Amino acid sequence: MSVNQTLPSRWLAGLTAAIKAAVSPLPTTGLAKVSRPRHQGGAAEILELALLVPIAMTLILGIVEFSLLTSNTAILANAARVAAREAIRRPPTVTIPWTYIEVENFAKQAAAKLCNPDLCTVTPTTTDPAAPTNPAAARSGYSITVDISYTHHWLFLFNKNGVALKGTSTMRVP
Repeated sequence: MSVNQTLPSRWLAGLTAAIKAAVSPLPTTGLAKVSRPRHQGGAAEILELALLVPIAMTLILGIVEFSLLTSNTAILANAARVAAREAIRRPPTVTIPWTYIEVENFAKQAAAKLCNPDLCTVTPTTTDPAAPTNPAAARSGYSITVDISYTHHWLFLFNKNGVALKGTSTMRVP
């Protein structure tokens, strides 16, 4: 056997062994085992969570509280408008349409969506010099103003005094 005949056969055998080694799976034991390194950082993640959760909760509760303030302000403005409209209405058979108490009741009924509308303070006034505080006695051409105020107490913040909200509406007596 000559040297030329043995070299291709050895080369072909080596190539075949290399292909088989590349295609075969890795052994399950020994140094050839491949695994992911374990994650080191649980304490840092817990610290980040402990710092961010109170900030996120404060933002969320602030959004909810601001929404309630806005809603209550709109309710008060609507209640003042309803009370002023009812105060200027004059039924054709009645000379004096409403009393002060009835105007106050109209405002409180319109503010019934608030937690406790009995805590509302209603103040109807007129520009009529003959009846400055009685909307029932206001003459035609003068305006009636209904002021309604309410103290909104915070749900999530511990402020004992709360926030004073106010709604005002002015309408002219026909």
